[in-house]
Amino acid sequence: MISTQELNNLAVQAFQEKRWEDAEKLFQQLREKEPDCGKIYAFLGEIRCCLNDLEGGISLFQRAVELLQDAGDQNADDREYLGKVHFLLALACQTIGNRDEAQSSFLLATEYCTKWKEPWIKFGQFHFDNGNHDQAVQCFRKAVAVDPSDVSLWLTIGYLEHRRRNHESAIIAMKRARQFEPESEIANFYLAESLRKTGKDEEAISYYELLIGHNPSHVPGLYGYGLSLLATGDLERGWMGYEARQLCTSGTWERHVLPTWNGEEDLHGTILAFGEEGISAEILFASCLPDLMDKIGYCYIECDRLLHSLFKRSFPGISVVSPAMEEIRPHEFPGIYMDYQIPFGSLPRHFRSHPGDFPIRDAYLVPDFAKLERWRNRFAATAGEKKIGVLWEGTWCAEPEHQRQIPFDQLARIVRAPFAENVHWVSLQHGNHKKEWDHFCSVSPISIEQISEIFTDNLDDMAAMISALDLVIAPSGFQAHLAAALGVPTWVVLPEQCDWRWHLSGSYSPWYPAVKLFRQESGEAYHEMIDRLLELLEDEFMEEPENMILPFPQVARQVSSWYSLKRA
Repeated sequence: MISTQELNNLAVQAFQEKRWEDAEKLFQQLREKEPDCGKIYAFLGEIRCCLNDLEGGISLFQRAVELLQDAGDQNADDREYLGKVHFLLALACQTIGNRDEAQSSFLLATEYCTKWKEPWIKFGQFHFDNGNHDQAVQCFRKAVAVDPSDVSLWLTIGYLEHRRRNHESAIIAMKRARQFEPESEIANFYLAESLRKTGKDEEAISYYELLIGHNPSHVPGLYGYGLSLLATGDLERGWMGYEARQLCTSGTWERHVLPTWNGEEDLHGTILAFGEEGISAEILFASCLPDLMDKIGYCYIECDRLLHSLFKRSFPGISVVSPAMEEIRPHEFPGIYMDYQIPFGSLPRHFRSHPGDFPIRDAYLVPDFAKLERWRNRFAATAGEKKIGVLWEGTWCAEPEHQRQIPFDQLARIVRAPFAENVHWVSLQHGNHKKEWDHFCSVSPISIEQISEIFTDNLDDMAAMISALDLVIAPSGFQAHLAAALGVPTWVVLPEQCDWRWHLSGSYSPWYPAVKLFRQESGEAYHEMIDRLLELLEDEFMEEPENMILPFPQVARQVSSWYSLKRA
């Protein structure tokens, strides 16, 4: 008669050779001999799972756990084995969708298997699959503490921290991964991305270049590389990289089948320029439209409907279209013939590749003069020597929410400045946080006029009202771009990490001569930046009238004259 030990050896051998039916029969014979042996039930549970009987496997794992826990005193090896059974139970429960038992079993597995990284990895994947990214990162960090040389774990942590916008943590994780694999595409890409998104564009460029050097067709890397180059002022190379956005971001270019204009000279025909990245970008890049007309001739533009009437007035000779069909093909748009196309974001590549390419003009958007005059008369009847537009949160822009807000406590310091007691404050706030803004205005001891009629189905009323102001103080957003493009003195308040369109340094914008940028410098508290703004604002109030910025109506007449000369 075969001994228990020999039967055990045969069963284990069949299990290792994946002869599941044979192994199951042998372990069942062992169970008859040793009915209280938890390890036998664990083997049988694993066999059932391999035979796709997960429910049966779970029952056997649960029985194994009961027997192993009742075994009395346990040494380290026994505890580790119990943890592995909990781990197998957790995997089976996760597979059938029993999340609660899977989670409790994962917890016990990680408690018992302190020197085994796999339970932490699978527990992290479990949390990730269920959208619990914070817990997932914690699990992966526990796993990498067991094995600090596991590159895949550092890459996973870096990726998750990047997704959670914890970019400083992502940078640390990706740099650890690069210690083991310096040429890793994932490490170099996400390291460069997190550096860029924390304002460290100069350092990011070096990693983008390593990435692109090994893989010149890495499209997201080329796009990020272009953004960092633009932020640091390298316009010519930056715009080339920026073209990669068309392959890695969604946009309207996918529905147009017109041939793309690439800056060729002496082409005959018409061109369609179309917006692609929202109102803020359309306003910014619209400064290139007069250059485009001079280069190719007659232009059509497709932009956000809120800008239609403003652009029609500001760019004589340009037709604004609203396509009635999904596709625009050569000579097929009803009543209009188009020969080429170009997205707005590609215009600077041809017209703004060097600092000297930016034209010297105070404004390029022109308000409705009749509406402007009405606003000027309305404001003349209000108290206050100066009319200043202000808002808390910029809207319709690419920056994350925290990068386009002025904290309420700092905004309160601006409107309550003692030397600004004769200011008539006007709200430019628009967006999804009306409740918070209304509350701020209601508790403020300083009156801020809220004018609902400027929020219409186009920006004409807002543009005219802004043009009647003496100054606009705003975070990044379409309101700041609109005021600056209208030539209204505009102070843009920027956090340490800001959008690439404002570049990395300097107090002025080459796009908008009317803009003054207030940047939070590295290591500087936000209130210190506001201190600098308040000092300059006080100086503005003490200036003599003859030193003030040119009143807008005169600027607008200059703009109109400039266009007349260009068209002649």
